[in-house]
Amino acid sequence: MRENKKNTNNNCCFYIVLIIILFANILSAASTISGFIKDKKNGEPISYANVFLKNTSYGAVTNSDGYFYFKTNSVGEFTLMVSMMGYKKVEKEIVIIKDTSQKVNLNMETVTIELGEITKTGEIEKFRQDIRISTINLSNNDLRSSPVVLESDIFRTIQLLPSATAGNDFSSALYVRGGSPDQNLILLDGITVYNPYHLGGVFSTFNTDAVKEANFIAGGFPAKYGGRMSSVLNIVNREGNSKNFEGQGNISLISTKLLLEGPVPKGSFMVAGRRTYFDGLWELIRKPINKKRDDNLPPFPYYFYDLQGKINIDINQKHRTTFSGFFGDDVLSIEETSTEGTREDYDYSYFKFNIDWIWGNRTVSLKHRWIITPNLIGKFSLAQSQFHFDVDIQGEDRYFDSDSNFISENIKLKIFDNITDVSPFVDFVWFLNDKNTIEFGSFYKKIDFNLGLTFDSNNLVDIHSKPSEYGIYFQDKFQPNPLLMIQPGIRLTHYEFKNKTYPDFRLNGKYFLSDKFAINAAVGNVYQFLQTANPETENVRIIDFWYPTSKDQSPSMVYSSILGLEYWYKEKIQIKLEGYYKDFSHLITLDDEFIVAFDSVNNFTEANGYAYGVEFLVKKQLGNLTGWVGYTYSITRKKDGNIWYPPKYDKTHNLNIVAKYDIGNKWYFTSAIVLNTGNPYTQILGKIHMLDDQALDVENDGEKYYFDEIDVYGRKNSERYPNYFRLDIGFNRRGKLFNLKTEFYFHVINVTNHMNVFMYYWMNRDDKVYRQPVPMFPFFPSLGVKFYF
Repeated sequence: MRENKKNTNNNCCFYIVLIIILFANILSAASTISGFIKDKKNGEPISYANVFLKNTSYGAVTNSDGYFYFKTNSVGEFTLMVSMMGYKKVEKEIVIIKDTSQKVNLNMETVTIELGEITKTGEIEKFRQDIRISTINLSNNDLRSSPVVLESDIFRTIQLLPSATAGNDFSSALYVRGGSPDQNLILLDGITVYNPYHLGGVFSTFNTDAVKEANFIAGGFPAKYGGRMSSVLNIVNREGNSKNFEGQGNISLISTKLLLEGPVPKGSFMVAGRRTYFDGLWELIRKPINKKRDDNLPPFPYYFYDLQGKINIDINQKHRTTFSGFFGDDVLSIEETSTEGTREDYDYSYFKFNIDWIWGNRTVSLKHRWIITPNLIGKFSLAQSQFHFDVDIQGEDRYFDSDSNFISENIKLKIFDNITDVSPFVDFVWFLNDKNTIEFGSFYKKIDFNLGLTFDSNNLVDIHSKPSEYGIYFQDKFQPNPLLMIQPGIRLTHYEFKNKTYPDFRLNGKYFLSDKFAINAAVGNVYQFLQTANPETENVRIIDFWYPTSKDQSPSMVYSSILGLEYWYKEKIQIKLEGYYKDFSHLITLDDEFIVAFDSVNNFTEANGYAYGVEFLVKKQLGNLTGWVGYTYSITRKKDGNIWYPPKYDKTHNLNIVAKYDIGNKWYFTSAIVLNTGNPYTQILGKIHMLDDQALDVENDGEKYYFDEIDVYGRKNSERYPNYFRLDIGFNRRGKLFNLKTEFYFHVINVTNHMNVFMYYWMNRDDKVYRQPVPMFPFFPSLGVKFYF
């Protein structure tokens, strides 16, 4: 019955699309001009380029694919002009014939603006053409604007924006407007990535050398995005150079990177890889040392790698197929072996212990873009995203007991958490007329969760579930006059575990006070059906254990509202002021006192919460000095039972200053200042000695009993760590080495060596409780080199 219902929905979608295609053909029968604008050097699409007929009011702006479309009532000879900051203007003479469609594809050349730095930006046109509430687009240049922790990282750059904060120095996880990291939708070329971290969260899994741009949305989501309540981060990889073969590399203190790109028949490719090398370097050092030692130095136990790529094939002017993939793993392998005595003397003992721990992501996708008519574009996608987490622990112990009996004991422990997400989806963009741009589509997501724990072949935990979501979305960007834009939208998601359809309503709007000044507003709600089963009190999150909303639970939901102002000063400086309020319900978290076998609803608690704040951003896009200043005042509260408390990531004040200054003579300087309120924590007030009458104090021949010490806690998260402060600086120099274009960098983290408290270690001495602070990153220099060929 359910399958018939799905088939009926699919048939309905098919007929709706067919009607729209026929209708679009009728509407596009007037004179239309469409085409693609690309970079002449590498063939990359140029988004938000301004395309117009000279001396007329007809024109359009390219989308993220570099595509433009507009209608005109003009007939005869005209000059088609294309302009974009950072590129030379392009002009082409065309002849417009009544009621015909004309395709014009053009290439643009970059220009040098100041001191050798090429700056390309379409941000001002995005402001004028789109409703982009709580949205910041980070270019590859932005990712190089701040000093790095060993190497550049997308997540750590986003942590410097007003909407996001960091939990601590050891984590690149994003806490966005009162939300936890599992409430962020992380996409790589539109494909969900479930655990986007390396090294236990210190780095994200994304190689910034391969990234074209990152689109970060902290609220007011378009209807095409759903399933996460706090933010959307869509990371777009480079298309690959379709003109020439090129490459670049990067050697830092922690890893090496290599990127290759170039043309293929009718298209382009890009492949990029990264791997830590300390294990290999240590191997070269330890081998000669071990030849001179009786006891061998162990190998370095850890490394990570990632590999990502993309191939684009332009079948013809209407059809393009793209295949992309990402593969990355963290590998930890530890082995300890010891042997003492001999069997003949009955003092023989042998012990072996090893851990094999591997976790990582796999994503593959096949996408096809079809320009059905000049004003109707369809994108058809099939994607698979996998996350695997596998731990194998084995121990072997052989010895003689006191009665000279030979004992052999073995233990085997296996923990695994595997997620496979298969998602076909289709998206359409319909340029209905000069006032309406409609986006609609359908999606299906089938997820296979497999979580388990076995000990000596005994299944202690065995959870296997296959939730699915499917639905449709629709939104219309309606501009009734040049001063007003309205974008209503709806997203309907059917969650099979509950056998219920949940609606997400979206309404965004923009009113222009001038061509550089606008008021933005958004209201809406978002449902979330997946969450991580991690304790809220954990300080370090090495891995995310994802868990679907069960039949006995309600899906989490947030209602949010946003109001803001945006102003552009001389088209170079963006000034934004936004206020937001979010109301959370049915937040599902793992109980602090959870047991290992968390296969029961009883191990989870539901909470409500709210968050509100004001954010201020000044971002300079062009010139020899670029960067931003961001400040946030925010309050986040959650309700546990009848008690409201601030979650551990609540920070009342957050100030970030990021700057990049081109000094000249091939040098540029970067800096970042972070100042914010300390994180909340629960203070230990004292300890209680409890008499344990089940265990004797063996050291005193049973004359005394053990005393168990129980911590006495204060009110939950009622105290805060000291305020956080960090100053980072970096020096970069462009040049040439061995006929290769190079860039050397030297960065220092925490220049002032300020002691930021990560946590307190509590000690009991002389019947008193003392606390010892555990610091975050100290003064830490790093260096590296990039090279291009």
